[in-house]
Amino acid sequence: MQTTATLTARERAVTQTYWPLIRGYLVVSFVYYLALTIAHFFHLLGDLSVPYFFAVAPSSLLLGAMTLHCRKPGSIRQLIMVTSVVHGVVLFNTIAGLTIDFNEDKLVYFLIIAMIFAFTSLSQWQAVIASAVAMIALAFEISIHDTQRGVMYAFLALGAAIASSALSYYLRGIIISIAEAEEAAQIARTKAEKRMSEAQTSARLMKKNAMSDSLTGLPNRRAFFDVLEQQVASEAEGWVILMDLDGFKHVNDTYGHVMGDEVLKAVSFRSRRYCEDMCAMSRLGGDEFGAVLNTSMSEEELVEWAQGLLSRLAQIYPIEGRYIQISASIGCCRISHAGSETELFQNADFALLHAKRSGKNRVVTFDDEQARAFAQRFKIEQGLRSAKLKEHIWLRFQPQFCLRTNRIVRAEALARWEHPELGPVMPQLFIEVAEECGLITKLTLAVIEQAIEIVRTQGHELPLSINLSANDLNANQATDAIVRMLDEHSFDPRLLEFEVTETAMLNDLERATQNLKRLAQRGHPIAIDDFGTGYSNYEMLLSLPIDKIKIDRAFIQNPQNPRTEKILRSMVEIARALEVECLLEGVEDELGLLLARRVGLGLVQGYHISRPCSLEALHQLELYSAAG
Repeated sequence: MQTTATLTARERAVTQTYWPLIRGYLVVSFVYYLALTIAHFFHLLGDLSVPYFFAVAPSSLLLGAMTLHCRKPGSIRQLIMVTSVVHGVVLFNTIAGLTIDFNEDKLVYFLIIAMIFAFTSLSQWQAVIASAVAMIALAFEISIHDTQRGVMYAFLALGAAIASSALSYYLRGIIISIAEAEEAAQIARTKAEKRMSEAQTSARLMKKNAMSDSLTGLPNRRAFFDVLEQQVASEAEGWVILMDLDGFKHVNDTYGHVMGDEVLKAVSFRSRRYCEDMCAMSRLGGDEFGAVLNTSMSEEELVEWAQGLLSRLAQIYPIEGRYIQISASIGCCRISHAGSETELFQNADFALLHAKRSGKNRVVTFDDEQARAFAQRFKIEQGLRSAKLKEHIWLRFQPQFCLRTNRIVRAEALARWEHPELGPVMPQLFIEVAEECGLITKLTLAVIEQAIEIVRTQGHELPLSINLSANDLNANQATDAIVRMLDEHSFDPRLLEFEVTETAMLNDLERATQNLKRLAQRGHPIAIDDFGTGYSNYEMLLSLPIDKIKIDRAFIQNPQNPRTEKILRSMVEIARALEVECLLEGVEDELGLLLARRVGLGLVQGYHISRPCSLEALHQLELYSAAG
């Protein structure tokens, strides 16, 4: 059977437009014949009423059934059948009524019937057929009863049928046109709404993609800061959580970045499952994650919750047949509405830094002590960025003493800094800050510039030694800046030695080696500082353009241990095999000096010789050692 969904536009217009008319026609006809049935049942007028009663009663039942069945518009064929049956019922009952009790005035019913049939037909041909049947029935009645006014009624009925058919034809066309136009408009609205819905869906998808991390599916950095901004604006209590994986670089270096991505996915999955009742974990980038907790829990409760997360993440990850285990560190900061989102993030990041430095795999919350330290580090960073850094940096010198000649042969230049507000700052602190904020090369250049000025202008030629950081060697731009500064001045390059630690070489050994060779080719001596505490191997030492190794002070901390002497002797042998000088750092007493002489060391450095001192004091020491 043809359904409304499969009808053409015109067919739908016909059924939907005429359905209320057909429905009304059915209901009215049913009510009318039901009333007649009841009336004849209670008021029988003789034997002639009995046949009429039995004609009306089935008609009422039929029309009632059709009214209940045809609740929704069906196909045009179905509606034509329904209206045709109704037309037949009406015509049948009219003929029955005239047959039982004829009255010439009742012939006017055919005139009314012709008009009703014309207006309730769904097509013109149905209207013509229905009107023609009504006219035939009228002619039949006129022929039977030989009425005097039959011709007049026939003429009137024919005129009414023709006029009604013509009028219904044009009216039906207008209604259908309006219905088609309305349907077209509805289709256009539906399409527009669909396009709007698709656009909204696409916009939501784009927003989701813009706010999601493509690798893990977690909210990204932008989403994290949006949530943090909303939390601060709401003035509700909460916590900022930052988490960083411990040892993730080792996973990448050992198993490759593909395996590293799988680990990140696994970490993200565990974090999402653990945090889903409290917050949404975000991936901020690399192996760093963050979350904003909308909760009033105490610091103790937060630490307990965060430690539970660390325990979950520390469990073994079975990935592609391998069993990988990593840990994480967490820094937390209570949301204060007096500060900005950036300040809150920096505070949590500072707490995370403390967690990493305190042994990793732990939770640290930002407190007043850390706030003071953070404020101090911020001022140090601002001072390092200042254009007047050179004016506040000065040098102290710690001599390197030759045991064979009893003379000072070189001095290590050590940076000292007096902050305009903080006063003297510990070297370890401002160097650490400089490395963290990428300003270490600026500090190195300031030291080199002063050292160059000293070796060029001093009355006698005492060689100096300067420390280089990992960034100075692993960034070509930093080495380029150092070389440009050296090229701007003319002096004997042997007077300026560069020291580098073993660990500084490991980030990018190939690049660091190339940059060291650039300095060595200019004639500058190269020394390996803190030797023995890093990860250098013999092959790496052979590839480096070194002239000296400086044994770390850790190897002389227990000079009375017999193994100490053996270890030092082996290091001296390594230096001889490499054909480089060997210096022992940390000589702080006569016992250390005696041990250095016993193992055959040629150079020493430490407090027993001299603490870091000014240039004038260094000159006096040099003269004293020369005289001695």
